[in-house]
Amino acid sequence: MTPRSVETVLARLTLAALAVFPAAETWLAWPAGVTNPFRLVDIPGFGLLLWGALASLRARPAAAPGVLCAGWAWAASSGWRALAFRLETLQQGGADDAGLVWVLGAGQVGAAMILALLLLLVVESAATRSR
Repeated sequence: MTPRSVETVLARLTLAALAVFPAAETWLAWPAGVTNPFRLVDIPGFGLLLWGALASLRARPAAAPGVLCAGWAWAASSGWRALAFRLETLQQGGADDAGLVWVLGAGQVGAAMILALLLLLVVESAATRSR
């Protein structure tokens, strides 16, 4: 696979994730309220992910992984915060769903892998432009 084809797959995967993730996040956050600051921090991340995926797909055949990388960085960091909060709740004996912690953990591994790929694509894209 070429770097551009990897970027295209990641942009499409991002759009698929955006079809599911905001709805799931809203459903999970509903008891705390959708205007909870921990929920509101996800909104710019969703915007960056959408902007990055669309910019990446529009830039074809050129590569444009920068904004998509920023979106996944935002989403991954927000996810780590959510995972840490739930782990802390479990450690303190709080009533948190352990299954959800596993789902969040798996999601974070996936987000970290996507972020790592995008960082490599950003470096490769910059190196290609400087040649």
